[in-house]
Amino acid sequence: MAPDRLGGLHRIDELYLEPIEDEPGVYVFCRTRGGPVRYVGRSDTSLRHRIAGRPYTYFRYKHTYDDEDAYYWECVYWHRYIETIDNCCTHPARPAGYYDLECPICDY
Repeated sequence: MAPDRLGGLHRIDELYLEPIEDEPGVYVFCRTRGGPVRYVGRSDTSLRHRIAGRPYTYFRYKHTYDDEDAYYWECVYWHRYIETIDNCCTHPARPAGYYDLECPICDY
């Protein structure tokens, strides 16, 4: 399992400066530098591709070991920030092919 911490806060328009690999990972978006987390998401394959072009100003991210680990951390952060995120009404979906994988927080 990947470490609990997300990386530092980065501007999305400076994405090209970040060492984001085409690997699985989890990310959060904010609209302002000191503002709350507004979106939690993951990529099962290419974190850089998922972050690019989003309508938020700031992001934090971390790479994960695989798509199952990315789902785990997406669930953890989704539940942690549920009060402020725009995507609070839809629980994170399981990665393709993981029909019996459960959320570590609510057993969804």
